Amino acid sequence: METGRKASARVANIVIFKAVYVACVLGALHVSPWLGPAVGALLLPLERLMVDRVEARRVVVVVLLAGTIGTALDSALRATDLLGFSPETLPEGWPAWLAPPWIACLWFALGTLMRSSLAWLGRLPRWLQAAFGAGTGVLSFWSASKLGVTELPRGGASIAALAIEYAVVVPILLGTRPPEDALPRA
Repeated sequence: METGRKASARVANIVIFKAVYVACVLGALHVSPWLGPAVGALLLPLERLMVDRVEARRVVVVVLLAGTIGTALDSALRATDLLGFSPETLPEGWPAWLAPPWIACLWFALGTLMRSSLAWLGRLPRWLQAAFGAGTGVLSFWSASKLGVTELPRGGASIAALAIEYAVVVPILLGTRPPEDALPRA
């Protein structure tokens, strides 16, 4: 059974992630691509206040890893025309090959979930972690394409590329968590 503090931290983790997610998507939808990153810059550091110093360092490592890997991969998909973003969702003069700032912010926010709300995935076999990542990653981008903020220019090939991206990245991010840490302590 979780302690009250740990349960509260998990709830706060979900609330912070959702607030950043909504700010990123609404900002992109309403021609304000910097809204999400601004909200993320204010809220994501709060994650460190909810854990002890050692765990805070681990959270920072996973967040930086998620943001760096995710932004680089989405930029590669964009550069190869497997992923697109509606022009209205991009800052003026943004490089054609680089994922927009609100996507980078979403990757950093996803990193916060790996040691908190999604930590239970660490107990699952890698193939299930990969399947979870592939399914949720594709669903996120497909939904965003229906809202008009992302584009899947090559249809099935774009979906396959995103599925592979998330199937690889989610287990890597979960792997930054020592296995004995994955189980809640009684």
